[in-house]
Amino acid sequence: MADPSVCCHPCATCLLCLYSCQWIPAKKEKRKGLRTTKCDCTWFLFLFCVFLFTLVWLYFTIIILNDFHNFNEFIFKQRKLWLDWSLVLLIATAVLITYSTVLLVLALCLQLCGQPLKLHWLHKILLIFTALVVAAAFTGLGIKWAEEWRSARVSLQATGPFLHIGIVGGMTLLAWPLASFIYRTCNTGLKVFLLLVYSMVMITLYLAPLGITSPCIMEENQLPPKPALVGHRGAPMLAPENTLMSLHKAVDCDVQVFETDVMVSADGVPFLMHDEELTRTTNVQAVFPQRAALNSTAFNWTDLQQLDAGSWFLERKPFPTVNSLSAGDRVQVTEQRIPSLEQALEAAKQSNISIMFDLRPENHSDYQSFVNATLEVILQSGIPLQQVLWLPDGFREQVKQQAPGVQQIYGRKRLQNEKEPLLRVNLPYQEMSSEEIRQYRQDNISVNLYVVNQPWLFSVLWCSGVSSVTTNACQVLKEMKHPIWLLPSSTYLMIWIVVDCASFLAILWAFLLLKVGDRCAAHKDQQLDARMTPPASISHEKGQPEPCTAQVGSTLQASFEAPFLCRLLPELPVPYSLPGSFRGAQLPSVEKTWNWVLAGSEELEPLQGFPGAGVCLGTEYFSALGSGDWWGLESLFHAG
Repeated sequence: MADPSVCCHPCATCLLCLYSCQWIPAKKEKRKGLRTTKCDCTWFLFLFCVFLFTLVWLYFTIIILNDFHNFNEFIFKQRKLWLDWSLVLLIATAVLITYSTVLLVLALCLQLCGQPLKLHWLHKILLIFTALVVAAAFTGLGIKWAEEWRSARVSLQATGPFLHIGIVGGMTLLAWPLASFIYRTCNTGLKVFLLLVYSMVMITLYLAPLGITSPCIMEENQLPPKPALVGHRGAPMLAPENTLMSLHKAVDCDVQVFETDVMVSADGVPFLMHDEELTRTTNVQAVFPQRAALNSTAFNWTDLQQLDAGSWFLERKPFPTVNSLSAGDRVQVTEQRIPSLEQALEAAKQSNISIMFDLRPENHSDYQSFVNATLEVILQSGIPLQQVLWLPDGFREQVKQQAPGVQQIYGRKRLQNEKEPLLRVNLPYQEMSSEEIRQYRQDNISVNLYVVNQPWLFSVLWCSGVSSVTTNACQVLKEMKHPIWLLPSSTYLMIWIVVDCASFLAILWAFLLLKVGDRCAAHKDQQLDARMTPPASISHEKGQPEPCTAQVGSTLQASFEAPFLCRLLPELPVPYSLPGSFRGAQLPSVEKTWNWVLAGSEELEPLQGFPGAGVCLGTEYFSALGSGDWWGLESLFHAG
């Protein structure tokens, strides 16, 4: 079968150099024996799998960025080291995906150029290393951060239609190197297997939209109202969390609820603090170095007021937005102190926003006294009780009795035999499906989901009909006037049909184009077959083969009117047969490569290390193909 090479020699040489990590110029003697083996094909398959593996990890990396601040906090609690690990993750992932992508593109280009896939041992080691790193990342994700698997399920509702288009496009482009390989190989079983697998994959992809569901596939007039914003610890991207500055920044972002965490000091003063220790968000290590590791509730209110609750924000830069703070905001940050619950309630009352809080730590032996102290402050603050959303489950019945106007919000789904119907629930976004959100909305149950930072996630929940979301990025979600995308079902159906039809036609074109090119080359080769017979004036020694073949080390005497060329081939245990096509075998000038133009009688110098026979071609064939490299001709012969 003809070799459908489409690359010029310099391009093929450069590609092979990058893939094989060795410079192999056009001279035949430097490329002898270099062909794609079954082992090389296995490594190509491994490369393709590593590429897909890394691509899936890249997708997960983008998805988990929504929750990565939680991971940074987790690492700080374990190692007392603050770093934006999302940047490290993105850089590492970009390096891995870029490396595997470049190698795969090189391999596909080599296949199209008809070059051997000789992957260098260094690339093999790096590919194995890449696979192990990604496998370790997935394992760690499953062990320490299992809820992110559910985040991926939610993300597919936002990206499913576009992933389908991208995968169809990628598999369509794969048709060109696949067709090139199928037309080149002589293994019928392998051809059938590859075609069957490729066909099954494409049929599955063409029908995949039947199983793709997204809440954003709806008519414009069916879009629910935009979810209300709940400031997670205020506006933590714009100010230190759980401070009065953070509350005011949240108000500027049009949040309707300020979400916070409350603890009670040793002398009974409720104050805002999320962590059980003060080390992350204050300078307690500098002020009270001997007591820095104590629980926040071990400090009295006088001690807490001595702590700086803002400077850490400028030093550790928990979010990239810190770099964009104005000079005035930076000064205000350094002036922040730990606010009491009384101060927070007063600020919420003046700003006319609600306040939702959890009371920590739930397992404390004096938790009931914490509840009593918190209720006392609420009742004395003068804030309308309907603006207070109570999250703690402990002693909830007592709270209902002492402050019946306080809004109860539950951190669980409703039960089948619920005595008192739930009016508000507060859950992680991973725990509520779009169908459940719609059902709760129909039953007039307010659903708040946390923590939602990325616009794609906010768009999905918006389309699902969620009532409100808790967010760190209120300044981003505030500016969203519409979901990122919204498609009527009829439009999506049209896109689906167009993409599938275009893909099918492109695949058909790839196979037909290469087939037509292969037949044209075969026709030219048939015209050249007649020229394969040496001139009648050629003579050879007694006992030697016909003039167009020569044994290594033998002398071929020839006298003819036109010079001819002799190609030595490796010896196989079975006789050779000629398929009858030489397309892609580019011959160099005789003088340049072999430096032996026979003019009369001359001995042929055999290739060292190539025991076997040769094929002699007339100069007409050489003239027709022009200069270049004709290495790889031996791959056109097979056992006959």
